[in-house]
Amino acid sequence: MHQYGVSANDVINALSLQNLITPVGTQKIGTYEYTVNLNDSPAAVDAFNNLPVKTVNGTVVYMRDVAYVHDGSPPQINAVHVNGASAVLLTIVKAGASSTLDIINGVKNLLPSVSQTLPSSLKLTAVGDQSVFVTDAVSSVVREV
Repeated sequence: MHQYGVSANDVINALSLQNLITPVGTQKIGTYEYTVNLNDSPAAVDAFNNLPVKTVNGTVVYMRDVAYVHDGSPPQINAVHVNGASAVLLTIVKAGASSTLDIINGVKNLLPSVSQTLPSSLKLTAVGDQSVFVTDAVSSVVREV
């Protein structure tokens, strides 16, 4: 990047200035009302390579001159379904010496308030509750002692 006189900040600034989705509104023409979009964001990932980053000595430096923008995401290899419907799974894993039961109870207590922040079309459901197994294991140890 430095051979072109372009810094990482120049690239970040160029992206933040040019990759915009601006709500414009609607325009009524005759009996029809059209949605007007002003989308400065490229429609394809490869098009990011054509964004100008900076002008150096009268020459425009493009993203392709200092970087190669491409879709680097690995292909999706799994899908999540809950009760037959597509879903998103967020796994919570405890760290260190924290109590599994405390974490699960804390998450369960937060679910109602988190659910209120979501659109009504989304359903927030706890699945895979491991506290049942932990509680059973603790009960078995207490019983055996």
